[in-house]
Amino acid sequence: MTLALVFGGCCSNAWSLERLLMHDSNIGSALTFLQLSFVMLYYLPSVLHFPQDVAYTRWFPRLDTRVVPLQLWSLQVIVLLGVNIFNNWTFIYKIPLTLQIIFRSSGLAVSMIFGYLFLDKRYNRQQILAVIMVSCGVCIATLSRPTSRTSMQDDYDPVAYVKGIFVMALSLILSGILGTLQEKTFRQYGSFVWKEGLFYTHALALPCLLMISRDIPSGLKSLSSHGVSTRKSIPEIYVVVFMNVITQACCISGVNRLGSTVSSVQTNLLLTARKAASLVISILLLGSGWNVGLMVGAVLVSAGTILYSWRRNSPVNDAKKDL
Repeated sequence: MTLALVFGGCCSNAWSLERLLMHDSNIGSALTFLQLSFVMLYYLPSVLHFPQDVAYTRWFPRLDTRVVPLQLWSLQVIVLLGVNIFNNWTFIYKIPLTLQIIFRSSGLAVSMIFGYLFLDKRYNRQQILAVIMVSCGVCIATLSRPTSRTSMQDDYDPVAYVKGIFVMALSLILSGILGTLQEKTFRQYGSFVWKEGLFYTHALALPCLLMISRDIPSGLKSLSSHGVSTRKSIPEIYVVVFMNVITQACCISGVNRLGSTVSSVQTNLLLTARKAASLVISILLLGSGWNVGLMVGAVLVSAGTILYSWRRNSPVNDAKKDL
């Protein structure tokens, strides 16, 4: 079940996201709003209970007592909002999804640095070599400047491209911080709190997103304008939006469940395979930008991640990859 959520959910989400970006690259905040709302509502029953005392307001549910203090979830919300905002800005700069997939795979290096600085983890030569391979792969893929279907070669703006890379780097750093906060929370309170975390982080992030993102109404309006309603069928874009929201919930549920049940080594291997599958789907089904530099970068990133995750005879502390 977990593997189906990770591979099926995440790969389908990447496919549906790129389909939507072909219509309008400025709908990121609107999609984030829909995703946060759905996940919050989906996990609401898991934190509710109905009181047994009949004297209490009839059938009125209450929130369960939190295991994790609200301020810890609030801190993760701030970082999560930063990640989502920077990811949405990446779409505006029209960075190809193929490059985004490879670039975000370098989160292993960021997790390693934060693990060393804040979680007292130490690494062997094999892991350090693997991170160097990943970093080189990301640099090669970035410098290759692949094109995307949403932007033509003649419209290439080097300034916008550099801004997009910078925004992705900031998102990567914040993702590393988020992963460190999550790991410290699971260490202290137990891995079973992942459902509570999904509800509270999304519920708290939703009003904050509404306050700081002013392009949500325009994004929803754009999605609505692309839908041509007919009596016989539902507009295709509505189906893709529905699929994107559902698969996003499946993806994050699978990743969080995976991180709470298997080792970080197995998690890294499975997520690497998932990213490879998403990359193949983006290239073969959607004709995303692809060139030799991107191919070399993808190979280095995949090989480096597998090398990092390969367990040697001598036990070492593994840095937990940002999920």
